[in-house]
Amino acid sequence: MSSNQKISMVHIGLMKTATTTLQNLWLQDTRVSLVHKGLLQIIQKARVTGRSAKSGAAVPLQWQYDSKPEPGQHIVLSQEALSTAYINERASKADIKRFQKAAAKILSMIVPSPKILITVREPASWIKSIYNQSVKMGGIDTFPDFLKMEKDFIKQSLNIVDLKETWGEFFGKENILVLPIELMRNNKALFFEEIFKFSGVPVPDLTVEIAANPSMKEEHLKLMKRFNEWVDIFTRYGIYQRQIPQQVQQALNIIRFAVRYSLESPSAELLEKVADTESRLPDCDIDLSHIDSEFLSKIRVSYQKVLIDNDFYGFRDLYCGQ
Repeated sequence: MSSNQKISMVHIGLMKTATTTLQNLWLQDTRVSLVHKGLLQIIQKARVTGRSAKSGAAVPLQWQYDSKPEPGQHIVLSQEALSTAYINERASKADIKRFQKAAAKILSMIVPSPKILITVREPASWIKSIYNQSVKMGGIDTFPDFLKMEKDFIKQSLNIVDLKETWGEFFGKENILVLPIELMRNNKALFFEEIFKFSGVPVPDLTVEIAANPSMKEEHLKLMKRFNEWVDIFTRYGIYQRQIPQQVQQALNIIRFAVRYSLESPSAELLEKVADTESRLPDCDIDLSHIDSEFLSKIRVSYQKVLIDNDFYGFRDLYCGQ
């Protein structure tokens, strides 16, 4: 990182809030230099810190440019994995809170006074989408089991009060903007104008076709889940027998990605070949009625505290459940 380069904004997610779309829009904008992959070292350090009761965030790290910025470009750091961690890892709220604080602290040591953008999504919709992501990343739970086993992950990831206070501690609450992703769907121009007024990052060309990270269709998701179960059985047996070389584990990860991306955008030939198998697999039981109403109400209270006297661009009732 060059000391004379000013960071215009850090976008920390949340996950599943059209972050891939945002990143691709900034990536194709010649006025912006996007840093995404270059933040992985920081995230990994914060992940290690989150799993330990001892603070490990005191050692300064560096982020790397994905591509060298040109003079005058606005530098935008965008990485949804800065907002939460440990999906499918049965992490506690304490683990995730330590991760969130470590990520903010490390970044504050190496990034001079940026604006912080947090994008959010209506809680029930987010929970459904993050379950989809869980399976794409190797999860084997049905939706009801995911709600039970990953309860702490869901609650802390959606604790907007904690997230805003944590990042505000290091960057100042006045330097944080929370935007609903529903605004981008309804009024892209206004969404990006708000970002421009907040950070100076210019409004991108909104006519460009942009790739996204789509949720997998439910009929394909159950096949992805079954594949994950096969891998899990193989891995557990191999670990028990101490017979899984590192190269085999790496190969399994590559195969999982190949299966995932094939099912996200399946060809007509693939659809024909998997149709019979999919028809015989049990559903993932994705029904929002499985979300405990009291649990969801507690999440909505977090938004009520943040959105006091704030219409939230017309989406306050959607988030707060009123």
